[in-house]
Amino acid sequence: AIIPNEPWTPIIKNISLDYTAAATSDDIELIHLYPYANTYKKEAIATALQQPRTYLFPTYCDEGTLFIGLKDLQPGSNLNMLFQLAEATADSESEKENVQWHYLENNNWKILRTGFEVLDDDTDGLTTSGIIKFALPANMTNENTVLPKGLHWIKATIPQNSRTVSETISIFTQAIKATFTKAESNDMLRLNAPLMAGSLAKLEEADSSIKKTTQPFDSFGGRQAEAEGHFYVRVSELLRHKGRAIQKFDYERLVLEAFPQIFKVKCINHSFALNAHTYINDIPLAPGYVLLAVIPDLNQLKASQQFEPKVPVSMLENVEEYLRMRTSPFARVRAMNPRYEKVDFCLKVKLYLGKDENFYKEKLRQDVREFLAPWAVGVYDKLSFGQCINQSDIVQFLETLHYLDYIIELKMQHEDDTVNKKPIEQYSICPITPRSILIAGKIDVCIVQQDCEEWSKDAEPCENKPIQFSTIINQKING
Repeated sequence: AIIPNEPWTPIIKNISLDYTAAATSDDIELIHLYPYANTYKKEAIATALQQPRTYLFPTYCDEGTLFIGLKDLQPGSNLNMLFQLAEATADSESEKENVQWHYLENNNWKILRTGFEVLDDDTDGLTTSGIIKFALPANMTNENTVLPKGLHWIKATIPQNSRTVSETISIFTQAIKATFTKAESNDMLRLNAPLMAGSLAKLEEADSSIKKTTQPFDSFGGRQAEAEGHFYVRVSELLRHKGRAIQKFDYERLVLEAFPQIFKVKCINHSFALNAHTYINDIPLAPGYVLLAVIPDLNQLKASQQFEPKVPVSMLENVEEYLRMRTSPFARVRAMNPRYEKVDFCLKVKLYLGKDENFYKEKLRQDVREFLAPWAVGVYDKLSFGQCINQSDIVQFLETLHYLDYIIELKMQHEDDTVNKKPIEQYSICPITPRSILIAGKIDVCIVQQDCEEWSKDAEPCENKPIQFSTIINQKING
C-alpha cells in the first residue's frame, strides 16, 4: 500500500496588524495602589484643562510625613499624645519649617488647624519631647482604603528641611504631665537627679475611670535650691552686668545662669551665622549681629552623638528669647550649635610583633577619634572652641599607645581644604570659624609589619627610611 505524505503546514514568516481605537474618560478606570496591603484609591480622570490633574502614580509632595493610626478612638473627643524625641538630632543649621497636621476623612486628608483642632503643642514643632493636645473632629472615618481599615488616621507633614525636626523614639496616647510640688513630704535635695522611669505606678487618690498609670521615661527639668557658694557667684555676676547683656561676659554669664543644661557659651560679636551644610565660613563682619555658640552639659542632656554634642533647637530658641528681653533692641542675637569641622588622617604605622592587624587597625582609628574628642569619654573640660590640631601632639599621643611600635607616615587634611586634593604633611590645622571645634573625620590606617631585619641586601638603606632610633640601636647590637 502506498502511504501518502503528511500534509505540509505553512510557516508564517511575517505578519503585521494595525488598528485605531478611541476611548473617553468614561471607558477608563484608574486605581492607585498604596504601600500597605489591600490599600487603594479609585481616581477620577481629569482632562488637560481640569484641576487638579490626575497622575499615573500616587503623588507625595511633602518631604517628610508621619502617619499615626488610632485604635478605639471616638471621633469628636480630645486626645493627648506624648512624643518622646531624640532632641539633639534636629538640625539647627537649616531654617526651621512648620509642621502641619491632617486627619483622614473618606480617603481625603483635611487640615487640623492650630488653635482649633491642635489645642497645644509642647513639642515646639516636633523638636523637643512633649505632649500635643488634639481636639479631633467628629467627621473622621475609619473605613478608608488608602490606609488600613479599622483605624482613625492622622498625619504630620513637613514640606522641606525635614531634618529640622527631631527623630522619634516613641509615641504614647492618654498622656499627662506631672509636676513636682514643694510639699513637706517631698525631698527637695533630690531635684538634681531625675526620677527614674517606672517610679510612678499609681495615683495618690484612686480613680475608677483610670485603669493603669505608667511612667515610661525619666523626669526632666529638676533644679536643686541654690547652694551658698553659688549664691555669692551669682550675686557678684549680677552686680557686674545688672541683668543686661552689653559685653561678651554679660551674654555668657546670663545664659549659663538661666540654663543649667548648657556647659559652655562663647559670645562672638559682629558675626552672622550661616548654614554649615552650605557655607564653609560664617560672615565675620556683620555689625549689629551677636552670635552665641553653646555646648550642652552631657551629664544632663543626652546627645545623639557623643563626638558632636549639640543643644536641642527648642533650647536655642529659648536662649534667644531670653536674651532679647535683656539686650538692646538694635542687637540681633542668635544662638547656634558649634560647627564640628572634620580633619582627615592618613597613618602608616608598625605594630609590635604578634599584634592582630585587623583589630588594632580599628582600635587605632577609635583611639585617634577619642584623643581629638576627649569629651566623648568623659573629659569635658577639654571641650573648647577654636583649638588647633598640631602634628606634634598627634605624634606624642601615638607614641604612648602600647600596641604601636613606630610611625612611618602621618598626614592630615581639613575636610574643606579644596587646594590640596589629598592629605599632606602639615604641622598644624586650625578651625575656620570662631565657633568651630575640630574632630576626626576619615582615618585611613596602613599597617606595615615588615621590619628592618627582614630587608634584603639590595633594598634601600635604613638612612632613607623614617624609623625609630631604638630600632637602629637594636640593629647594631644584633649585627
